[in-house]
Amino acid sequence: MTDIPIRGQTDAIRHQLSTDCTDFDLPQNVSVEVVELEELTEEEQRDRSHLERKVERAFYEAGKALMELRDRRLYGIEPSFLKSPF
Repeated sequence: MTDIPIRGQTDAIRHQLSTDCTDFDLPQNVSVEVVELEELTEEEQRDRSHLERKVERAFYEAGKALMELRDRRLYGIEPSFLKSPF
């Protein structure tokens, strides 16, 4: 693992958040593990492509459903999917 300093970034973020998050402690270093990946087989490439299309389709369908909820005003005062389960 390699430690990558992000001090300049954390200082800017800490300054920006200082009024809202006084207890918030940002890390000074981030550990990164470099992983070497093997190339996918043809079957794995097909599976990956198929699964990526399913994910894209799910986002598309979710977007269409959200637009219909909005357009038809079927959400009431507060959309139930925004309510916290806790």
